[in-house]
Amino acid sequence: MVNCPYCGKLTDPKLDGCPHCGGYLKKKRLAPAKQPKSSQTCPSCKAMVQRGDIICVVCGTNLLTGQKVADAGSGGGGGSSGVSIGIIVTGVIAAAAIVVIALTAFVSTSDPIDRARTLINDLQFLEAEDLLQAYVKDNPDDDEAWFELAKLHWRLQQYGEAANAFQTVVDINPSNDDAGLMGVLSMKLSSETVSAEQEISLLRKVAANSPDSAEIWYLLALALAVDGNNANVPEQIEALERVLSIAPGSDFARLDLAISQALNGSTDEARGTLRQITNDGIAGNVQATVGIVNTYDNLADAAIGNFQEALATETLSTRWQVQTALAQLLIQEGRFKEAEERLQTALGQNPDNDQGRYLRGLALHALNRANESLAEYESVMRGQNEFSGRAAVQAANIQLLLGDVDAAERSLTIARRENVETPAYHTVRGRVQVGLSDNAGALQSFNTALQMDPTYASAYLERGLLYVKQNRVEDGVRDLNQYLELLEGNTIGTRANEIRLLTNQLQRALTEGRG
Repeated sequence: MVNCPYCGKLTDPKLDGCPHCGGYLKKKRLAPAKQPKSSQTCPSCKAMVQRGDIICVVCGTNLLTGQKVADAGSGGGGGSSGVSIGIIVTGVIAAAAIVVIALTAFVSTSDPIDRARTLINDLQFLEAEDLLQAYVKDNPDDDEAWFELAKLHWRLQQYGEAANAFQTVVDINPSNDDAGLMGVLSMKLSSETVSAEQEISLLRKVAANSPDSAEIWYLLALALAVDGNNANVPEQIEALERVLSIAPGSDFARLDLAISQALNGSTDEARGTLRQITNDGIAGNVQATVGIVNTYDNLADAAIGNFQEALATETLSTRWQVQTALAQLLIQEGRFKEAEERLQTALGQNPDNDQGRYLRGLALHALNRANESLAEYESVMRGQNEFSGRAAVQAANIQLLLGDVDAAERSLTIARRENVETPAYHTVRGRVQVGLSDNAGALQSFNTALQMDPTYASAYLERGLLYVKQNRVEDGVRDLNQYLELLEGNTIGTRANEIRLLTNQLQRALTEGRG
């Protein structure tokens, strides 16, 4: 056995041609001329050929054997046959390799999703986006393509488009947890207005196909809570109970469950849930949640103690929220100075605390610091949040006290835009109408307020004063006495003493008139 001088493989020296490469064993191998690495010359016609070529395209010479293809059939016996077979085998192998490469290239370029991935890897985002957009237009049910498009939108920080694409993925394939999670996050990051119901709808679809995903069910519970719709509370409880069945050690889920149970009117169940918590690292949060449960049971003093105790711990993670909740109770108790101090602390911890600013406005007003109070209300009004409408009503109230009826009317326009339809709104509106000499409209506004809430003391006060102004003294005295009765001794921050003196004076006048 000898080594073939062309391919180096072992072969029989008796053969004329190598069975592996077709090289002619009886002919000396021509010494290759020195050429650049990328090319060489044909030994027969000296034409330039590329390194790796097997056949010279000019004269047809086999560059491995030095023999022309045309002469292969005229040689002697076995030798010519061996060369011909070798040439054929070599050609077939080369052709097969070319076919494989061509097929690979065709497959990689014929699949739009793979092409898009390649473009994304090459940072050609816009071309990839155009490709995927065109593809999903013709293939709207391809969730894989939609998922790639959604991820591309996310990468380009197009969060609104990403949210829509992720939602489409979930519509097609609700079991895609990642699409659901990314869709909710895209909604939160999007500058477009996204309703809580859209998030809830997306999470419901994913949760229904992910019965064992504690993360999905917990996100659904949180979304239901943020929505603020009490009709969703039973579903929120169900979602949190599902979380605890999957992950029994989730004490944060127990805290949320206790609050949901209290919202649902099951305060005893809520207390039982809180007793199951064993994590000392959240003791402050537990104490704060006990306070929340006590507020639902109208145990204000107990709740105040719970909140104070929670704030004294190092394990409270919701510090500014608890400060705000405590201040709200202190305002209800008439402890305005304490409440204002608590709210200053809460706003220092979170300046975007709109509820805290609104409550501080109430406390400052009660402390006769009208201009400071008005500044807080105006700040809340500019924010266009859930408290902006109520803040506008309170701002109008102070502006009336300051004698600026036009400003009060503008504030009520903001309240109207925020769809504030409360006894307070109609009462202040009536006061504005009195300032504009529209007594008939004012009386109608006061009546509307009392139809909405027959126990709303301020409406009795304002209607009583209007009656007195119209010389309907008996009606006025009746309303003013009703106002004093509804206060039930809680006169801090009210005009009770002044009204009591007026009522006594009017009552004497009526008595003397009858006499």
